[in-house]
Amino acid sequence: MGEELDYTNPLVSTVMDAFRRFIANETERSKDRIEKADTALVGLTAQLLDSGEVNRVVLLTTDKPAGNAADSLLPQHGFDGQIEYRYVSEEFLETVTAGDFQ
Repeated sequence: MGEELDYTNPLVSTVMDAFRRFIANETERSKDRIEKADTALVGLTAQLLDSGEVNRVVLLTTDKPAGNAADSLLPQHGFDGQIEYRYVSEEFLETVTAGDFQ
Protein backbone atom coordinates (compact mmCIF):
# COMPACT_ATOMS: atom_id res chain seq x y z
CA MET A 1 0.00 0.00 0.00
CA GLY A 2 1.38 3.36 -0.95
CA GLU A 3 -0.53 5.35 1.63
CA GLU A 4 0.81 8.65 2.89
CA LEU A 5 0.41 9.52 6.52
CA ASP A 6 -2.38 11.94 7.26
CA TYR A 7 -0.85 14.00 10.04
CA THR A 8 -4.07 16.03 10.25
CA ASN A 9 -5.87 12.93 11.54
CA PRO A 10 -5.83 13.35 15.33
CA LEU A 11 -5.67 9.59 15.84
CA VAL A 12 -2.50 9.30 13.76
CA SER A 13 -0.68 12.07 15.60
CA THR A 14 -1.90 10.83 19.00
CA VAL A 15 -0.73 7.26 18.35
CA MET A 16 2.62 8.44 17.00
CA ASP A 17 3.23 10.67 20.03
CA ALA A 18 2.22 7.91 22.44
CA PHE A 19 4.48 5.48 20.57
CA ARG A 20 7.50 7.79 20.96
CA ARG A 21 6.81 8.20 24.68
CA PHE A 22 6.37 4.44 25.16
CA ILE A 23 9.67 3.63 23.41
CA ALA A 24 11.50 6.42 25.23
CA ASN A 25 10.28 5.12 28.59
CA GLU A 26 11.01 1.48 27.75
CA THR A 27 14.50 2.11 26.37
CA GLU A 28 15.47 5.19 28.40
CA ARG A 29 16.19 7.10 25.17
CA SER A 30 15.17 10.63 24.34
CA LYS A 31 11.97 10.86 22.26
CA ASP A 32 14.08 12.65 19.63
CA ARG A 33 16.20 9.51 19.20
CA ILE A 34 13.29 7.17 18.41
CA GLU A 35 13.43 5.69 14.90
CA LYS A 36 11.16 7.76 12.67
CA ALA A 37 10.37 4.79 10.42
CA ASP A 38 8.99 2.82 13.37
CA THR A 39 6.88 5.78 14.44
CA ALA A 40 5.54 6.22 10.91
CA LEU A 41 4.76 2.50 10.63
CA VAL A 42 2.58 2.60 13.75
CA GLY A 43 0.93 5.81 12.53
CA LEU A 44 0.15 4.19 9.19
CA THR A 45 -1.22 1.12 10.96
CA ALA A 46 -3.59 3.30 12.98
CA GLN A 47 -4.60 5.22 9.86
CA LEU A 48 -5.38 2.08 7.86
CA LEU A 49 -7.38 0.52 10.68
CA ASP A 50 -9.23 3.78 11.37
CA SER A 51 -10.19 4.21 7.72
CA GLY A 52 -11.57 0.68 7.55
CA GLU A 53 -9.29 -0.02 4.60
CA VAL A 54 -7.97 -3.03 6.51
CA ASN A 55 -9.42 -4.83 9.49
CA ARG A 56 -6.25 -6.51 10.74
CA VAL A 57 -2.51 -5.79 10.63
CA VAL A 58 0.40 -8.14 11.18
CA LEU A 59 3.42 -6.10 12.24
CA LEU A 60 6.75 -7.80 11.62
CA THR A 61 9.66 -6.13 13.35
CA THR A 62 13.18 -6.77 14.58
CA ASP A 63 12.62 -4.15 17.28
CA LYS A 64 11.00 -5.64 20.39
CA PRO A 65 10.21 -2.28 22.06
CA ALA A 66 8.50 -1.08 18.86
CA GLY A 67 6.42 -4.25 18.67
CA ASN A 68 5.51 -4.04 22.35
CA ALA A 69 4.48 -0.42 21.91
CA ALA A 70 2.26 -1.16 18.92
CA ASP A 71 0.76 -4.20 20.64
CA SER A 72 0.03 -2.13 23.73
CA LEU A 73 -1.07 1.21 22.26
CA LEU A 74 -3.29 0.36 19.32
CA PRO A 75 -5.86 -1.57 21.39
CA GLN A 76 -6.12 1.51 23.64
CA HIS A 77 -7.41 3.40 20.60
CA GLY A 78 -10.15 0.96 19.68
CA PHE A 79 -8.20 -1.61 17.68
CA ASP A 80 -8.33 -4.49 20.12
CA GLY A 81 -7.65 -7.80 18.39
CA GLN A 82 -6.76 -6.09 15.13
CA ILE A 83 -2.97 -6.02 15.49
CA GLU A 84 -0.61 -8.93 15.72
CA TYR A 85 3.02 -8.27 16.51
CA ARG A 86 5.67 -10.78 15.52
CA TYR A 87 9.31 -10.43 16.43
CA VAL A 88 11.33 -11.76 13.48
CA SER A 89 14.94 -11.86 12.35
CA GLU A 90 16.38 -9.54 9.72
CA GLU A 91 17.02 -12.60 7.56
CA PHE A 92 13.31 -13.45 7.64
CA LEU A 93 12.34 -9.90 6.69
CA GLU A 94 14.59 -10.12 3.65
CA THR A 95 12.68 -13.15 2.35
CA VAL A 96 9.05 -12.47 3.27
CA THR A 97 6.62 -11.20 0.64
CA ALA A 98 3.03 -9.96 0.71
CA GLY A 99 2.03 -13.29 -0.83
CA ASP A 100 3.00 -15.01 2.41
CA PHE A 101 -0.04 -13.34 4.03
CA GLN A 102 -2.63 -13.92 1.29
